[in-house]
Order: sequence, then C-alpha cells, then structure tokens
Amino acid sequence: MASHVQVNFPASIGSRQQKIKTSPAMLLKTVVTTVCEKQKLGNPDDYTLIYNRKPLDLSLSCRFANLPAGAKLELVKAKPNKSGGLVAVAVQLESGGRITGKYPAGTSLWDILRDSERQSQGKLAIFGRRAPAEVNGVTKLGKFIQILNKAGPDAQPMVSLQPLCVVGNQEFTGSAQLKSTTLHRLGITSGSIVIRVMFRPSTDLDPVVPDSPLVGPPTTTTSEPKVVKDDTTGQAEHTPTSPVIAACLPVPVVTPQDSNSTVTSSVMTVNNSLPKRHVEVFNPVESNLVPAAAQVDVPDSFYRLTPEDAKLLIQQQKQQRERVENAAFKTQAMRDKEVQSQQRKYPETSIRFRFPDRHQVQATFRSSETVGDMYTFLTGVLLSEYHQFTLYTTPPHRNLDDLQATLYQAQLAPASLVYVTFAQGSVAFGSYLKREYTGQSKDLQVSDPLLPRLPDATPTSTSTSTSPVPTQPTSVTTQPPATSHSKVPKWFKMGKR
Repeated sequence: MASHVQVNFPASIGSRQQKIKTSPAMLLKTVVTTVCEKQKLGNPDDYTLIYNRKPLDLSLSCRFANLPAGAKLELVKAKPNKSGGLVAVAVQLESGGRITGKYPAGTSLWDILRDSERQSQGKLAIFGRRAPAEVNGVTKLGKFIQILNKAGPDAQPMVSLQPLCVVGNQEFTGSAQLKSTTLHRLGITSGSIVIRVMFRPSTDLDPVVPDSPLVGPPTTTTSEPKVVKDDTTGQAEHTPTSPVIAACLPVPVVTPQDSNSTVTSSVMTVNNSLPKRHVEVFNPVESNLVPAAAQVDVPDSFYRLTPEDAKLLIQQQKQQRERVENAAFKTQAMRDKEVQSQQRKYPETSIRFRFPDRHQVQATFRSSETVGDMYTFLTGVLLSEYHQFTLYTTPPHRNLDDLQATLYQAQLAPASLVYVTFAQGSVAFGSYLKREYTGQSKDLQVSDPLLPRLPDATPTSTSTSTSPVPTQPTSVTTQPPATSHSKVPKWFKMGKR
C-alpha cells in the first residue's frame, strides 16, 4: 500500500515528475485527475497510468492496486476504447434485488438511478421517498394509532430519504455529487460494476398528510376501500374517504372521522383484558430447614477433576468457540425475528415477590407487560401504608426502575424471584398484605430433587473384581512402567579416573 507515488511524464508530454500523496481509499483515477490539475494537462480522461510497463486499472484504489511506497508511475495518453465505452452496471438495492443495464462511460450516477427507476415500471422509488422521523413503540398497533392521531396540525414530522450510492469503498450522495460523478471519472470505461444503493434521511422535514405514503412511490387514491399493510419495507396507504381495514390488528374497522376516539377506546379494551393473575400467597419458610441437597455427604473424589472431565470441558469450549466463529452475519431484521420467536416461546411469566417478613406472593403476567404493571399489581395487594416500595433482583443486585421495559426486556421471563423493599426500611409488626390475601396463605411445598447415585468413597478389592467394567485406576496400573531399566547412553557414562 503506497503512502505516496511518483508520476513521471514521457518526453511527448514533457519530461517532468510529480509527487502525489495518497491514502488507502484513494482511486488511481483521482491520482490522474490531481496530476492533470497541477500540471494543467487538460482533460484527465485522456490519460492513464502505467506501472512496470503494464497499464493500471484506474477504478482500483491504492490499497487494491498493490503499489509499493514511492512507486514510480508513468502518465501516458489513453488509447480509445474499442468496445464503444459501454459498461455493464448492476444497481443493487437494500432488499437484495438488482437492476442491470449497459451505459456509456460518460453516464453519471444520477442518470443511472433515474434509468433504473424507469426500468422498474413504478415498482421502485429511488427518488422522493419519505419516512417518519421517529416512531415510538414497537408494535404495529402503536404505529397505526400514532399515524391516525397525528394527522392534524401537530402531525408527526416526515423526513425525505435520499439515495446513497456505494461504488467500491466510496460513497456518493446528494444530487450535485451524483450528477457530477460519471463512470469515466471513477476510472470505469469497460467491464462491469456493482452500485449499491442505500437510503439515508435528509434534513428537510415535512408534516405528514393523510394520503402520503410512509416509504415508497406515490400511489393514486380511489374511492374503493384500501387495506392498511405494514410490511418489511414500511410501505403503507391511507385514503381519507375509505374505511380503514387492518386484519392483523385487534381493532374494529373504523372510519377516519371517528378514528381517534374509536381506536383509543379499542386500545383501552385490549389493555384491560389482562390474563388471570393466579395469585398465590405462601407463608414464611422456616429458617432451620436445610435443603435435601445440602444433607448429602459426598466424598472428596466427587470434586476431583478427572482426565475425562477435562477432555469433556475442552471439547465443549471448542464447540462453543467454533459455533461463535462460524456463525453467519445476522442483519437487524434477523435479530429482531429471533427476539420475537423467543418472546413467543414464553408468552407468560411467573413472578414470585418476596417481602421482608419472608411472605411470598406469586402471580402470572404476560411477558409483554411492563415492569410498571408489576408495581400496579403490588399496589392492589399491599396495604395503603406500604405503597412506597422498590423492586429488585439478586444476584447481582439490580433495581427494576425502568417502568416502560417489558418483562422479557427486564430478563424476568419465564420465571423470576423479585424482592420487595419498603421506604420505611423496617419490618412491619403485622402483615404487609391485605386481609383477603393473608387469609388464603399456605405453606410452600418444596419437593426433594432426585439425587444421582454416588460411587463408594473407599472401593474394595472385591468390588473391583466383581465390576464388569474396569475402573480408571485399574487401566492405569496395567500400563507398562516408564523406562526404568532403559540403557544409559555412552556419553552419559562417567570416565575413568
């Protein structure tokens, strides 16, 4: 990779030299343009570079041209292109699709994008895209309600999306830059090239109007009913005079005139239809009870690491490392899909609240409910003088103070033990709970887990002989001893005195 190059001029142009500082991302075409501007040689499209008597591809950067530091290049007149200067261009979109075509070397990136938009026959909108500047909420219902409620003077601001072209390792955006950048200027006069097109927000904000799409080409509105769709590309339609139909949303069909009131009431109905809590109250567990697992006396050999255990641990670490290293790159959409699948796996979460007096209350929540719903539930369970409390989990100690986080985001699904601490900092003389809950308290039944059968700590010779499979110590003793009677080499023998 060259940090600078030296460009020599032949006698036909004038025996001169020019030293150009370069960067890894600098195109060789930029080197030619810089030399022509400094030496006032005219049009840089008429020249090319030669290194070691071989012409260089001006579309390459200094990183990929494999030029050493201080490389001596030669600037010569470029030969006319025999193929007519047609370049095969593939415009690759963010969705993965491609639009191909052949263009002269003097075509600008702006004209290529315009032609690709015409080839799509209205299915692709490269220019004139719009998207909401910010959308609060992660559900389709939340986005839908925001669009309906903010279609007035205080409308949600919309941002215009402008195309961003990536050619090689260079980015071109803005109408002025796209119009001034041609294929010939990029050093591409023949062959094929891929132009990646992405969309970035611009600084112009406009209020949303009812018949303007979120993202995509403009659509014509008719008097027929339209169906609101929210796909992965974010395209949507809304006709002011047509009823809104959303089959995937748990809301009835409404019209835009009464959409604000009707949709809001529907949301309240959905939120009020909470699942049954299945509340259970457990008495304090006696402190002198010892778990059954702690009553088992295991020998010291149980904690000794055997060669087989070490091999198994090494193999597991190797498999985990290979799984991480060989994992494919995941897009944001793929990661969101995995999170949604995990949330569907645990639709409900069982929470057990433990109070300072060691009483416990167990309830069931939806995994999509928030931490604030837990605070609301405990407010209805506790007495009025104990409504100032804080929830936390341990270990490690972590306060549950984000009331907007869902139970899945708070890492409480599918079941968790949550501790309750009060502002008073002292244990109540009576009970924290209301009478209707203290009357249904019961003892917590804990079943003893099945313990594995442990081998005898002091194996005898009879047990070893009757065992059908030889143990590890037996197999070790059958190995031949180390070279105890090996012959001493001559060079190690002591000389005669």
